[in-house]
Amino acid sequence: MTGIGGGVAYNTFPGSRERPVAADLNLDLANERYRNGALSAIDLRIVQENARNAALEAYQAIFNSISSKIGLIRITGGLIDKAGE
Repeated sequence: MTGIGGGVAYNTFPGSRERPVAADLNLDLANERYRNGALSAIDLRIVQENARNAALEAYQAIFNSISSKIGLIRITGGLIDKAGE
């Protein structure tokens, strides 16, 4: 999975870094099995949905981390100090 950076968000949920990578590997394998006729279209669609959900959860962890950080800055008055400069 490309495009997902490291950082604090990955420390929020255990496995949030490994799950998208594993889901992408599983998707690659499922696509190969589908091309070979060993996997039905419905099963492929389920694997695709699992990969999409894994990526979404990783991005959600990043968003939650940034949102929490902004909330802490607001509570401590950090954003007001920065805006007044």
